[in-house]
Amino acid sequence: ALRQLNALSGAGFKTAAYCFLYFYQGAQLGGQQAQNCLNSITSAIGTLSFVAIDVEDTQGTLASLPARLSIISSALQTLASNGVRKEVIYTNGGDWLILAGGTNQFSPHYPLWNGAHGSFEGYADPAGNFGCAPVGYRATSLTPTAHGGTGIPSLTPFAMFGGWILQSGTQYDISGNHPASACLFGTEVDFDTFNPSLFQ
Repeated sequence: ALRQLNALSGAGFKTAAYCFLYFYQGAQLGGQQAQNCLNSITSAIGTLSFVAIDVEDTQGTLASLPARLSIISSALQTLASNGVRKEVIYTNGGDWLILAGGTNQFSPHYPLWNGAHGSFEGYADPAGNFGCAPVGYRATSLTPTAHGGTGIPSLTPFAMFGGWILQSGTQYDISGNHPASACLFGTEVDFDTFNPSLFQ
């Protein structure tokens, strides 16, 4: 990841990262999990527009709700205290309800990147399937239309949850989600759209 971030940043691309968090009983404290993440991308932190915490892992026997909220809070605090420009929360309504109890305590302070929320199906984007598309199923642009989409999805309307009334990013296709999985330069990737303010 570090090599990719540095290469892209060096080529003039805006970059960001996300830190996957665990919420099972006995998982490390959120601050340590976030620090582990940052340790893997140390030299790129100064070039990142934002770092998101990934709140979606519902595997295993979950820790108590207060412990899960503490993991989220301490992870965000660790990002902020380590030079991250902007902290973002990557989650969706279902996972947020399970893992954070639907709380709205974070929404006033952290932008939402709405991930894998289920409504992306209509925007499945085969764009750039240069090495992945089956014969006869090849996109010619980065505009999702093959599965009923009418263009890159808007950030509105938005099914509100957790106190967020706006989403700053949305994941509109997930690699491996359909037979002609979204690929770019022969590699399966996820497709997202963001409010440009996240990169400022």
